Amino acid sequence: MRIAILGRNKLGFIDGTCKREDFGPNLVDFLGRRNAIILSWIMNYVSKELYSRIVYSTNASSVWGDLKERFNKIDCSRIFQIQKEIATITQGTSSISAYFSKLRLLWVEFDRLAPIPGCDCAKSREFVVSMERLKLLQFLIGLNESYEQARSQLLMIVSVPIINKTYSILMERESQRSMVNADTGEVKALMTTRANNPAQKGKKNYYLYCDYCKLKGHTREGCYKLIVYLADFKYRKKPGVGAAQNAVVEDQGRHDALENTD
Repeated sequence: MRIAILGRNKLGFIDGTCKREDFGPNLVDFLGRRNAIILSWIMNYVSKELYSRIVYSTNASSVWGDLKERFNKIDCSRIFQIQKEIATITQGTSSISAYFSKLRLLWVEFDRLAPIPGCDCAKSREFVVSMERLKLLQFLIGLNESYEQARSQLLMIVSVPIINKTYSILMERESQRSMVNADTGEVKALMTTRANNPAQKGKKNYYLYCDYCKLKGHTREGCYKLIVYLADFKYRKKPGVGAAQNAVVEDQGRHDALENTD
């Protein structure tokens, strides 16, 4: 609610900086309209139980003060629960992006309930740096063991990078690992397909036909009877087969061998 009212430049009407007595009588109606508008905004944001209690209120500042007194309190039980979740959260099956987003939401809520000092003194700056280092360690602790090497390298750096820089480095590692796993998966799938389909190994284009040597698997343009055979080509005849059939088989074998050589 505070962000919405601040965005409309009306925060002074609820935090006490804009008081009715600070303005002249000519602006009474103006202030009354602004007060009514802010009251309507607050009523639209609160639950039904709270709405029934403030519907008859006439001062936005007093309503805001009452809500702040009742709800803007540090809840130690909630702080305990958040700190427990931060200490036990791990990456698991989530991606680094999803894991980091969950952890960041817990950090934001914890900082809201237990805010750090806001002054600019040296001690406050040291405390802020210490808290950022603690968040970095919490992030690294929850990573999977597969990132052990990257985690060790980051911890060995003398000037430990900030949490956002560490997140970028690990996201790059995750992206590279995904690409490697994808390539490996494609190779394994191809090898498995070939192993399960031995007929595909060395598969020829047997729908082609040569009208010169009367053999399949090539055309007249690629017929080695019309071209040449390689000088060191040797072919063994199959036993128990007639000479005429062996000649056909021999020619087919020469063509296949020469194609494999090419």
